Amino acid sequence: MSVAAINYRFTEDAPFPGPFLDTARSVQFLRANQDELGIDGTRIGAFGISAGGVNVLWTAFMPDLSDPFSDDSIARQSSRLACVFAQETPTVLSRNSGIGGIPERVHEHPALKSALGPLGFANPHATDILRAASPLYLANSDAPPVALSYGDFNTKYSDPNPGDGIHHPGFGPPLIQRLKELGVECSALYHDDYPDLDSNQFGDIVVAQRLEFFSRHLLSPM
Repeated sequence: MSVAAINYRFTEDAPFPGPFLDTARSVQFLRANQDELGIDGTRIGAFGISAGGVNVLWTAFMPDLSDPFSDDSIARQSSRLACVFAQETPTVLSRNSGIGGIPERVHEHPALKSALGPLGFANPHATDILRAASPLYLANSDAPPVALSYGDFNTKYSDPNPGDGIHHPGFGPPLIQRLKELGVECSALYHDDYPDLDSNQFGDIVVAQRLEFFSRHLLSPM
């Protein structure tokens, strides 16, 4: 396997959907340069943590962003992914999501505020924008295989600050349930599944599972 580490603009520099489009274009760039890079453009998977996880899930769940009539050779390429592994990723970005267990002020995270542009949460379209950015609401039957990983459900927040809990494992089950309903291959790994392991040991498990996931979906005969 070859690995490409990408950059994307943060929301304070590029409101939604800027960072997502950067991520999708990186996939298109790799595909446009596959011969020079010596890679198979049909076997591109993606991994991201936190905001990076939202980016790769958005890219995986959106319709193909290729524009066959563009003068830009990169834009003509497919943005589709073969598989996605997202770690500690919020799957719903809008307020009043109804997900139990996550702190009440999780959706006040500063990155979400800046994603809405100069008006922040006062943007009259805030709910619609954040919903359009949420992987849970974008999931569809054409999605590639997805794997998630999170820490402990029992993490406590004694004095929640805006955005606390943005990595809470409570975000995992709703997306897994939705993907299963759609018939999409999916799995989730939680620290609670390994109560005898400390954070570093669990991290080793996550890395091993991630390598197994990508090997299975990218290296197996197609």
